[in-house]
Amino acid sequence: MPDLALFPARYPGVRDVEFHAALELRIQHICLWLAAALRRLGLPLPIDRWAARLDALSARVLDPLGSDMGAMKVQVRGVLEGGKQGCLTWQLTAPGGNGPEIPCMAAVLLACKLAKNELHLTGAFPCMGLLELEEFEVEFQRWKFTSAIAEETQ
Repeated sequence: MPDLALFPARYPGVRDVEFHAALELRIQHICLWLAAALRRLGLPLPIDRWAARLDALSARVLDPLGSDMGAMKVQVRGVLEGGKQGCLTWQLTAPGGNGPEIPCMAAVLLACKLAKNELHLTGAFPCMGLLELEEFEVEFQRWKFTSAIAEETQ
């Protein structure tokens, strides 16, 4: 997860960066945990060989138990403007099975900027700071995503 290294480098004073990912159904978590545990114990599980069959099985058996909603949340805790401790939370929901579009959006928007000659950088580099949240709104609307920011003070 590159964010674990990139965030502290970009935002001086950041002490902790955490990344959490989740699947919708508990059984999916248990199965992945078991597979990882077996691999840690040294058992050579050929998961790459089983991937297509596991995916088909999951689609038939598990997908009907879940929903078509995807989501993403970013939470930042620290000192807000005015000096109070607080928390900012940005949440995105993606209906209709369109959750996999979320990570693609930044690449699409950056490709559009490149095509319009709006980016004048060359070489390989992280893309942090090249897009503002507002620039995603058109894509969010196109995919019927909802986006909201909430602020809490302590």
